[in-house]
Amino acid sequence: MTEKNHVNTKRNRMEQMEGLIPVNGARPANAPESAAVKADAFNDRWIYRMTVGILGAVMLIGCVGAIILQSNDKEVPDMLLSLGSGAVGALAGLIAPSLTSNG
Repeated sequence: MTEKNHVNTKRNRMEQMEGLIPVNGARPANAPESAAVKADAFNDRWIYRMTVGILGAVMLIGCVGAIILQSNDKEVPDMLLSLGSGAVGALAGLIAPSLTSNG
């Protein structure tokens, strides 16, 4: 491919992508409607609250289950420890403030 063709191809790609990047949080006119629906679902507080609640429940069940099994001198399954640890990590990731948030 010659350098001129490469520049033209790159220019064509840039022209195709023009207008797809939102300015000041506004949705571009040529963006598909599904992008607006996905953005609304992503910012929905109820989904966030349900996710935190479910992860919290998994964490509590894992911790309480491990304590009960350990107190009865039974071996704690690795899967129970993995689920509890994963839930703690996921909660930490969800609750920690994002550096890119505007709030």
